[in-house]
Amino acid sequence: MKQQTGSDPDTDKFQSAAHEAFQRYQQRAEELNEARCALSKISERIQALEQNAQAAQTEADTAKAAWTALLREGDGTLTKEVQRYRAAERSAYTLIEEYDVIREELQRQLDLKDVSVAELACKYENAYWDVLKTKADLALERAMARVGLELGVARRLHDKAARSPSEVVPLTPEILRDRFMASIERSLAGRSDEVSAMVASELDGIVLDLAAVNRGLMHSPLSRQQRLREHAASR
Repeated sequence: MKQQTGSDPDTDKFQSAAHEAFQRYQQRAEELNEARCALSKISERIQALEQNAQAAQTEADTAKAAWTALLREGDGTLTKEVQRYRAAERSAYTLIEEYDVIREELQRQLDLKDVSVAELACKYENAYWDVLKTKADLALERAMARVGLELGVARRLHDKAARSPSEVVPLTPEILRDRFMASIERSLAGRSDEVSAMVASELDGIVLDLAAVNRGLMHSPLSRQQRLREHAASR
């Protein structure tokens, strides 16, 4: 590839692809975060209901213990105090039943949202790897635009120098390629920290965050379909 001082159509093409991939990644990340937020809110409501149900159960147990104790201590008459404790027990059990009904409905919503999050996570993960690939392609294209010619010359010279009469190993194209790449790797090893910093800068804000995602559902379309069928059957 010839070195150019102006805009390179090939580089522009890779730049555009990387930009579009990053936009898709951002969109998928936003969609996933919104779905996870909704999932978290449902989970929090279920947890609150379970805590309330436990509190109601404690109230029911306390009320029952109170009125049964009064009956044993008295002559069996349903005094106002006994009736008050019995009413408190019934009220607590009614609350528990209502909590259970609401919790079951929320659990169905949670199961459905879990599938939605898994589906969005698949798209998000694909977008993540796509943006990494397009950035890698762009980085290589930029490098080749800057030093591609010099790199080609270095490769040719490296191959010629390797054909010294003292060389006893058969020099196949694969061996020559591997040796040249090893030379490049050795050269880059001395600049590892600088390279790492530049890579981190290129990938700033690009992470693969799969927290709160059901990996089993995410990587199994069949499991997601089964969950949806179960949800439909439970309605």
